[in-house]
Amino acid sequence: MKPSSDDFFDHLMQNQPAEGASGAPGTGDASHYIKLVQQFAKVMAISDKYQAEVVDMAEQLRASKQQLESAQRELRQSEKRFRNLIENLPVGVAMFSTDLRPLTINPMMKRWFPAVAKGPCCATGEILGEDDLEQTKPSPVLRALADGRIHTAEYEIADRQERRVLQVTATAVRNADDEITAVIEMAEDITARKKTEAERKRLDAQDRSLEKSESLSRMAAAIAHHFNNQLQSVMGNLELVMDDLPREDPINLRLNSAMQAARKAAEMSALMRAYLGQATLRLQTIDLAAACRDNLAALTANLPDGFTLRTDIPDFGPLIKAGGEQIKQILSSLVTNAWEAMEEASRGVIRIKVKTVSPGEIAAPYRFPVGWSPSDQNSACLEVSDSGKGIASTDIDKIFDPFFSNKFTGRGLGLSVVLGMIRAAGGGVTVNSQPGIGSTFRCFFPVIADARAGKPDEITVRENDNRPTKILLVEDEKGVREMSVVMLQRIGFEVVEAEDGEKAVEVFRRTPQGFDCVVCDLSMPRMNGWETLVALRAIQPNLPVVLSSGFEEGYVMKDEHEEKPQAFVSKPYNIEHLKNAINRALGVNEP
Repeated sequence: MKPSSDDFFDHLMQNQPAEGASGAPGTGDASHYIKLVQQFAKVMAISDKYQAEVVDMAEQLRASKQQLESAQRELRQSEKRFRNLIENLPVGVAMFSTDLRPLTINPMMKRWFPAVAKGPCCATGEILGEDDLEQTKPSPVLRALADGRIHTAEYEIADRQERRVLQVTATAVRNADDEITAVIEMAEDITARKKTEAERKRLDAQDRSLEKSESLSRMAAAIAHHFNNQLQSVMGNLELVMDDLPREDPINLRLNSAMQAARKAAEMSALMRAYLGQATLRLQTIDLAAACRDNLAALTANLPDGFTLRTDIPDFGPLIKAGGEQIKQILSSLVTNAWEAMEEASRGVIRIKVKTVSPGEIAAPYRFPVGWSPSDQNSACLEVSDSGKGIASTDIDKIFDPFFSNKFTGRGLGLSVVLGMIRAAGGGVTVNSQPGIGSTFRCFFPVIADARAGKPDEITVRENDNRPTKILLVEDEKGVREMSVVMLQRIGFEVVEAEDGEKAVEVFRRTPQGFDCVVCDLSMPRMNGWETLVALRAIQPNLPVVLSSGFEEGYVMKDEHEEKPQAFVSKPYNIEHLKNAINRALGVNEP
C-alpha cells in the first residue's frame, strides 16, 4: 500500500531533532511549517481528485460534441435530400402557417400558381395568379385550418399554352398537443386522368348509343317490313281495280287519289329504310363537284328571301361511288336545315364546299354513324355550313334521330335520311357547331381512284326466246298471294301458288322441269326464303328465282348465303316492277 502524504508528515513529526540542538530551529517553528506543508498537500490531493473528474468530464463533452456534430451533419444531409426531393417532385408542394404565411414553396407550385407567395389558392376569396382559374371553389387550406380535416378541390389553369386540371389537397399539421400549427398544400396534375375518364365516358356513351341504334334499327326495319307487306296488298289491289275501270270513271279518280296516298306512305317507308342504311342505292361513279353544280339552280330557287348561297366547288372531282339522286337529296336536306337554323334572323349565308381531305383532317368530335372512322385513304368531302344559332351540345347526338327537332314534334326524316344514304355509300358525317356562331356538316365519301364518271353497269341478259313461262309463287300472306297471282296472270304468266316454303318444295319436286321461275317471299314461317331457295336449287341447280321482301335489297343481300337469287323485288311492287324482276331472272331483255 502506497503511503499517503499524511503518513509521511506524521513520520516526520515523530523523528524530528530535540529542541535546542546545535544549528536547529525551535520545535514550535518546525511544527508550524510542517502543518502548512500538510495543508498544502491536502489541497493538492483534492485538486488532483477534481482534476481527474474534470478530465473525465472533458472527455465526455468531447464525445458529446462529436455526436452532436455528427447528428447535425446527418440532419443537414437529410434536410438537403428532403429539399431536393420536394423541389424535384412532379407535384406542387407548399406549407403555410396558421396566419397563411408561406413557409415552404417548391418550384412546381410556383409554376402552376405564380402568386402562391401571397397565400394559398383562393385563400382570400379571389384568384391569385391565374385569371382563368375557377373562383367559386373555397380554398382547401382555409377549410383544413377550420376543421383540421383533409380537403380537396380541382382547378383548371393555363400552363405554358396548355390547359391543365389540377387537384389541390390541403392537410393540417398538428403538434404533440394536437394543435394545428401549419397546413401542407399539394397540387397534382390530373389532366391525363381526366382525359382518360372523359374518353371512357365517351366510349361508354358510344356503346350505349350503338345499342340504342341497333335496337331502333331492328324495330324500324321490322315495322317497315310489315308496313310494306300491307301496302303491297293495298297498292296491288288498287292497281288491279284501276286497270279494270275506264280512266274517266269517277271511281277511278277516287282510287287514283287513294293510290297517291299509298305511294306517299311507301315513300315514307323507303325513307325510313334509307335512315337505317338499308336503301338500295344504284351506285355509280360520279363527279361530286359536277353533281353539286347540277343542283345549285334548284337550291337557289328554293331559298327563302334574304338568304344567299355561296360555293367553293372545283371544276372537276373528286370521284365517288354514289347515286345522283342521293347527292341531290343530301344537298337539299342540308341546305334546308341550314336556312331553317337562320330563320329567326330572316337572312344569312349558306356555304357549300367540295374538296378532298386526308384522314388526319377528319377530326371532329361528333362523328356519325356512331363508331364510324375514316379509312386510311383520302375522302371526298361535301361541306355545308351556316351562320345560324348553332346546335346545343346536348342535342348534337340526337339530330340524326328520326323526327327529332328542337322546334316542334314530328319535323321529319331529312337529316336521318342524309345519314342513312351516306352510310349506305360507305361514308360518314361530322358535325361542328358553336352556339351563336353556326354549324358545319361535312359528308365524307370514299374517293374512287383512276375512274371516270359514268352510268351504272348494265346487266348482261339474253334475248327472250318467247317460250311459255310458268311461275311458282311462294307467299305466306293470303291477301298478297291472291293479288300477286292476278298480277302475274295479267302479265301473261301461268301461275302455281304455294302458301309456304315446305309446300313450294313439295309442289316443285313433283314437276321440277315444269317451272320456268320462282317468285318467293323472304320472311315465312317454317321455311324462310333462303331455306326455300337452297331446297329448290338442290332439285334444279340453275333454277331462276326472284326473291321478294318488305326489306330493302341492300339489307337482304348484305350477308353471305349458300344460294342467291337472280333478281330481287321490294315490296310494295306494281305489275311493272314484278314483270321486270322476272325478266331479269330469266335473262330476258326488258323492252
